[in-house]
Amino acid sequence: MSAKRIYTLAPRAADIENGPGGTGAPGLCVEVALNVPRMGPLTYRIPPGLAGALSPGMRVMVPLGRRRMTGYVVSAPASAKAGSQAPDTLKDVIRALDEEPALTEELIGLTRWVSEYYCCSWGEAIRAALPGVRERKSVDRVRLTGEGVREAALEPAGLPGLEAGDASLRARLLHSLKGRPQRMDALAKSLGRGTRGEVGRLIEAGLAEIATEEEGGSAPALVRWVRLADVPETDEREKLARRAPRQEAALALLEKTDRIMVRELERLLPGARAACAAMEKKGWVAFEDDVEEAGVDDPAPSEHAPVTLTAAQQAAFDAISADIRGGEYSSTLLHGVTGSGKTEVYIRLAEEALRMDRGALILVPEIGLTPQLLDRFRARFGDRVACLHSAYPEKRRAAEWRRIRSGEAPLALGTRSALWAPIPRLGFIAVDEEHDASYKQDESPRYNARDTAIVRARRAGAAIVLGSATPSLESYARAKEGSYRLMELPARPGGRPLPEVRLVDLRRER
Repeated sequence: MSAKRIYTLAPRAADIENGPGGTGAPGLCVEVALNVPRMGPLTYRIPPGLAGALSPGMRVMVPLGRRRMTGYVVSAPASAKAGSQAPDTLKDVIRALDEEPALTEELIGLTRWVSEYYCCSWGEAIRAALPGVRERKSVDRVRLTGEGVREAALEPAGLPGLEAGDASLRARLLHSLKGRPQRMDALAKSLGRGTRGEVGRLIEAGLAEIATEEEGGSAPALVRWVRLADVPETDEREKLARRAPRQEAALALLEKTDRIMVRELERLLPGARAACAAMEKKGWVAFEDDVEEAGVDDPAPSEHAPVTLTAAQQAAFDAISADIRGGEYSSTLLHGVTGSGKTEVYIRLAEEALRMDRGALILVPEIGLTPQLLDRFRARFGDRVACLHSAYPEKRRAAEWRRIRSGEAPLALGTRSALWAPIPRLGFIAVDEEHDASYKQDESPRYNARDTAIVRARRAGAAIVLGSATPSLESYARAKEGSYRLMELPARPGGRPLPEVRLVDLRRER
């Protein structure tokens, strides 16, 4: 099987798979996108056991050459197209990985647009849209048979069929495999030239075999905890307070709780991780690895006093909320000076979308900007807000994603990856600091979340607001030419003054 045949655009299954298909009844097939560069959807046959169980957006396990990989169904079950591969020569879908579609119909269409516009495979775009969900794939490992285990216990000179010069390599190979099965590339890297040929000879002799195993899935995320193991003597404690005040502070915190996450302790007391590592050597604290709970509570939202909109804020809200109520697509550049109240406009528009039984999406460029914004939104909307960003552990992101998918949290807030939040009936999108380069992803798929959000809003019939105090040149030019609506917030609420700006000529200043 050549790489040239694998990586052509939109190949048929027969171009990749060797040999005829399985024993499933001929008839219905589905198109499946795979997370492989430069590869279009492949056609797979639906076996009798999965008849009626597959629909667009579901994850499935499919064969690809000698491997098995996670694929994404991107078409409804249908008969094979005329002139295409005969159904009885196609490979079968191995099994379904979901009971219901992981992707909505809207996101399937959006990921297809991303794959075409940003020149990546459809599977790569879909993979980006499913945070917190690990892909399953098969891995081939070499392992000893029962006969091989017995032979490995012999001296190299006692092994049958040894050629001159091969004894050392075969003995080392058997010794490596005696501990556990290993991947072929790892064996070749550690043992050097001739390893692949020697593995083939072991297989022919019945001493070894290739075992295919699945990796990936929903493995739980581990988190490190620290707990108090012993309390130092009083004199030791006094010395600690003088010589290592950070260790003393960490001990004081640990005395108030049974155990605490290391990252949470570090947040409360910067440098506590290193302090605890030093105290572990003295036997005062102990570290533990445990599975993280998906529903870790965020801090309770702060109280925020009611805000009265300025005339400029009210004008922006009135214009954009009319589009939300009418279910019409519109794009607005909200150009407001720093502190002019853009966030309050987002909140009012999200509230309007929820009142119309539609969802809302708020994007920010960096994780550091989410806590303050999340606090504002949760103070107004409570548990109806979900947050998505890469700082959350995988299990937490998956739990938040499911809350959005089920409709429990119709308002999603987060960084670039939150663009793919599966919000039913999306009605409003805000892209805060729209000029920020962090919205551009630097690995495949190399999409711009701001521009893709505009496409998503257009497809969903939603209103989108691009907010910034310093808009990007392209957004400002589109607003000036009339492609976007331009709304200005020229002053801060309450007449608060702007920071003083003074130009300094560094050619004259020391």
